[in-house]
Amino acid sequence: MAVRLAELLGGYVDIHGSGDVQPRQAHGLTAQAQDDAELVKISRRMHGWRDRWQRNAGRTLQELRTFFCDPDLSAQDAKAWIDTWVFACDHPAAFERAIAQEDGPSALAGPDALALSASGWFAELRAYLRVPPAVSREERVILDRLLTAHRWPDLAQLKAQHGVDLNPNNKQFEKLDPWWLGVADESLITKLGRWPNLEKFVAHSKDAPFVYQATAAEAAAPIALLADFGTGLYHSRMIARQLTRRAPAYAVHLGDVYYAGRQREFEQYYTAPLRDVVQKTKLFSLAENHELYSGGKWYLDFLRDPKKRGISPQQGSYFCLRFPRHQLIAIDVNWHKRQRFLHPASLQWLRDRLAEAGDRTTILLSGSGPYGYGSRTAYTLLSDLWDTVKSDRIAAWIWGDDHYCGLFDRDDLIAPFYGSCIGHGGYPAARQELGKPSWCKPLWVEDEPRFPRWTRLRQDVMNNGWCQLRLAPDGGFALTYLDWLGARRCHADFAVTDGRSQLRALSLFPRQQTAEQPPPLED
Repeated sequence: MAVRLAELLGGYVDIHGSGDVQPRQAHGLTAQAQDDAELVKISRRMHGWRDRWQRNAGRTLQELRTFFCDPDLSAQDAKAWIDTWVFACDHPAAFERAIAQEDGPSALAGPDALALSASGWFAELRAYLRVPPAVSREERVILDRLLTAHRWPDLAQLKAQHGVDLNPNNKQFEKLDPWWLGVADESLITKLGRWPNLEKFVAHSKDAPFVYQATAAEAAAPIALLADFGTGLYHSRMIARQLTRRAPAYAVHLGDVYYAGRQREFEQYYTAPLRDVVQKTKLFSLAENHELYSGGKWYLDFLRDPKKRGISPQQGSYFCLRFPRHQLIAIDVNWHKRQRFLHPASLQWLRDRLAEAGDRTTILLSGSGPYGYGSRTAYTLLSDLWDTVKSDRIAAWIWGDDHYCGLFDRDDLIAPFYGSCIGHGGYPAARQELGKPSWCKPLWVEDEPRFPRWTRLRQDVMNNGWCQLRLAPDGGFALTYLDWLGARRCHADFAVTDGRSQLRALSLFPRQQTAEQPPPLED
């Protein structure tokens, strides 16, 4: 692939085969001048990362693990990422030759370049930038069989009728994606406890308490829950098609529109895929770190524009959906401080909602969670809310941000509620391994690849999906986890007695093993 580095980093060339190209801004500069300015900006960022690595490699490694949402990122790969882009910005012509030429890294020269050429990470990057964007004939046959087995139109019809370009070769948003360099500094700023150019927080008032009353008919309808959806990739768009078909009364997105929740990203990766959904479904959205990398400006723009948000009455970044026997309380755990809930007015608002609950079952929703799969310790957010959750007033807590899907058992001593992470809506994260020690016992963790194993396609990334919530007239509730193809993966039914939730039944559904085997019928 012959491409100029500045065009690559500026997003002015389609490297993902998705047709997604960043338009050049009219700054009164020539294209060359814009490219030079872009290289200078990226170079400063990457030299800053190298300086931080030299001062404190351990801390910088943790920052990069957070940035890439990859807790297993090795120190070798992290350093290779820094060194690669420092070298690229300092020696763009040599980097371009190394990517384009058949002999690859042998085009590099100098001690830094020799170390780089020996890096497996550079070889992966070169392969990433040289992946043929088109679906091969063999892949097309496999994909058509897969779609038919899951009752979808074939590949051509899927694109023509629904605008879904199902291309397994599209690796946008994965850690090798050079477009991530554009938000690397924003990620670091967040770790330091600040957001860049943060918009004014929209707070509730006496006249607008952010409590929305639902009807009995709406309580009988399913509720869609999803998180980390905003990529615009084919699996996200197929989740959106499922929501369009099902037309739930409510849908709640727990946050993250990538890369940084900017205007164009909101339009292409969130507004456009959900345009049909919001005509019949009240969509509520939380703000996570990626929306706030751009200060929350375009997140708030989405909420304020009825042409974008559709029939949803949402006004701010937190809310309570109140049903006859249930309430869904969604809290903002990012605007005031990343993954914390310390804002006095917000704390009082939550206390008021719980005091008003009566005999309703309360389900808590948030962008980030109280603990994670594979972590032996709880997150600080759990301690912030401990006085709220310790008294059995929360039946379940559902969150996103961490890129996996899992359901956790309650533990009366350390987490007296059922927990679930559903951060697998759109982000292309690595597959999970079973058996990791965790703060709470996992009842189920999605460990399958995105495509069924018989396809042999993208076995390295996780199976994306969403969750359907059903409310029972007696205060109980059920969670059904579906993947991006619409197949059920897990179903959990909960009873609630005197405010205390109890798992009544858990069903796991095996993944489709052959091209001919139909999936389980949808719930």
